[in-house]
Amino acid sequence: MEKTFKLIASSENLTRFRSQLKILLDQSGLIEKKSGEVLLAIQEVLTNILKHGYRGKPSEVTITYTDEPDQITITVQDSGKKFDMTQHADPKLPPDKPGGLGIYLIKTSMDKVSYDKNCKNGNLLRLIKFKKERKENQIKDMKEVQP
Repeated sequence: MEKTFKLIASSENLTRFRSQLKILLDQSGLIEKKSGEVLLAIQEVLTNILKHGYRGKPSEVTITYTDEPDQITITVQDSGKKFDMTQHADPKLPPDKPGGLGIYLIKTSMDKVSYDKNCKNGNLLRLIKFKKERKENQIKDMKEVQP
């Protein structure tokens, strides 16, 4: 099942979208812990787009949710400033100051995160969460593969 959302990235719309995504995740059969990880990651992605990509100015974001038998895939496309978060270094833990953990949370909450460097206008980010647990080495191998 695939569903596409076009929304204006604003705090109010992000909250509404998060509620709609929660319903889809519940219907997918994803366990609650994994569902919470997806919700955390998407909240961080959309907040970063609004804050950094669009510099606080509400602009359009296209989100495609795909429920497959073994995984949930969410692609997020925006026309903001280009930024490949997959190349961003992990922060020092514990952090010296508040904030700056969003990208780290996205990477660690999802099983696979990839950035499409060929996206001509803006950014295209793909987030994958597997429905079943996988062995650690399988996940590591998949994180290293870019589309």
